[in-house]
Amino acid sequence: MVICVTKGLSNLFPIYTKHLKLPRFIHSSRASLFTTGNMMNAKPPNVLIYSNVESIQQELVSFLRTVLAVNEYTVYPVTKHQVKARTWPESTNLFLVHGAVESDLAEEFLDFFLHGGKLMSVCSNLQSFVLSCKEWKADNLPQNALQRDAATSGKKFVTTLRDTQGATREAQFDELFWEKTNNSPSVVSLTDLKTGGKAVFSEIAFADSPNSSNLTSNTKSNLDFFRDLLKSQFGIKINLAIPPNVPAYANGYFLGNSRRKLHFLSQTVNPVKSGDLSLMFCKDLTDCLEPSSTMQPVLVHETPEDFDTVEYYNHLKSSHIGQLVIYLPVATSAMTIISHAELCHGFVIIPRQQTSGVGRSKNQWLSPKGCAMFSLQMHVPLNSPFGQRLPLIQHLVAVAVVRGIRGIANCDKLDIRLKWPNDIYANRVVKIGGLIINSRFDSDQAVVNIGCGLNVNNSSPTGCIDDLIREFNAKNNTNYPCLRIEQTLALIFNEIERLYDAIQCGEVDMQHLYDLYYENWLHQDIPVTMKDAKGSEMSGIVTGIDEYGYLLVKTDNIAQPFTVHPDGNSFDMMKGLIIPKYF
Repeated sequence: MVICVTKGLSNLFPIYTKHLKLPRFIHSSRASLFTTGNMMNAKPPNVLIYSNVESIQQELVSFLRTVLAVNEYTVYPVTKHQVKARTWPESTNLFLVHGAVESDLAEEFLDFFLHGGKLMSVCSNLQSFVLSCKEWKADNLPQNALQRDAATSGKKFVTTLRDTQGATREAQFDELFWEKTNNSPSVVSLTDLKTGGKAVFSEIAFADSPNSSNLTSNTKSNLDFFRDLLKSQFGIKINLAIPPNVPAYANGYFLGNSRRKLHFLSQTVNPVKSGDLSLMFCKDLTDCLEPSSTMQPVLVHETPEDFDTVEYYNHLKSSHIGQLVIYLPVATSAMTIISHAELCHGFVIIPRQQTSGVGRSKNQWLSPKGCAMFSLQMHVPLNSPFGQRLPLIQHLVAVAVVRGIRGIANCDKLDIRLKWPNDIYANRVVKIGGLIINSRFDSDQAVVNIGCGLNVNNSSPTGCIDDLIREFNAKNNTNYPCLRIEQTLALIFNEIERLYDAIQCGEVDMQHLYDLYYENWLHQDIPVTMKDAKGSEMSGIVTGIDEYGYLLVKTDNIAQPFTVHPDGNSFDMMKGLIIPKYF
């Protein structure tokens, strides 16, 4: 029987803040970080997977990406180093652990659970650091050898744990499933009664045999079992269809006035090649080939039914940016398309949905309906103010996104701000948007491609601007309307061009952009912790950004601020990380 939580856990867990291996923004506890009143759910969408066997880890990633609800979660494999770096706790919805873990990793996982996190342990020795169980050996038995039954009369009791500060914590213990063959519990759970953290320990393997790495070939019964565990124990949203339904590719639409479109087509070889994809401009449906991941027909003289072109162009006041648009009901990745295509300055691709959205460092980019997404190509002369400071363009676009939203009637009252280097946050804690940027050089100019996703109408996976408006209406007895994506995009493009042209033409200097950026960002004078190449930790204060957009941090021991740049590892889309620039 499961008898007790191991005593002396205060020795197992070092002090929480001493786990830092990479610098990170100092923040409050997990429980308070995601408290936003009635506004949004605000749960982060990241699901992380650790296994000491790489092949099994990859199969688990594939398994979860199949069973988790589409456009609700991002699934990442993590390494031992990344676990110990502690860059992930505040940005993780669920952590799944498989196989053998060492004591230092066990400390990190259990600390996450005790601070309100969701933890699932599958055929791992992780439970041995918490639970004492003579019969439960976690033998990684094949599922078809287990006769599992729901433990309707299983043991339930409150037991004692100690958190990283050595404080006593109470947790509810529950036997969920019982294994008849070995006459022992096969799935148990612990719930921290203070933080609500949930840990589930399962002896049941995902594979049909102990040595199998083909985890997605389980029987329907076994697949349903784990889907039910994720849903019932953690509240994870699950795909109703396995494999998940993928939206069908459809014809795109070339938007703009006739003169602009004809001029572009006269200068363009049709089809436009973008990597493996061909953009085929068609006069009518008779010219169109079947849409696919490699063929994208684009109708030149038609307009879409689900994008109001009249509203869009009524609000668009720019001369170039956003005037020519390819609208795609379904795209693989608009950013991938525009990054490999030769277009013109200001050309925009607007997808309604994406099947393979990509963020920084090839991270997953969730693309649900209701998210305003665009990919913009800008041609920047190298001898111009922005040509000499290309990294500042991402800050220009970020500022323009926030100012474009606040330019909508009554939206100036919403708390929407910038998190360095490329995220949009609501109420200071909820990520509702982000940017990705890349560039290449072509003779005397840089071709800069910017991708942006902004949650406008979609409350999932984290929250959206409409949620902010509804919350404001409820608190102030107002009746402000929700946003239209067409108007929102047009006002953002207006603001991008206004700021870009003003600086490029010398109407204002670059300091104007810095002033606007500081008015709208989250980080002025906040404390950070850095670690240099020798392992020494330093504390400092954020003072601003430098001439190339990198973060400036002032320490007491050094007269001049340090320059730091964005973290380049697999957690680019996660909570506020910085790494010192020593090269």
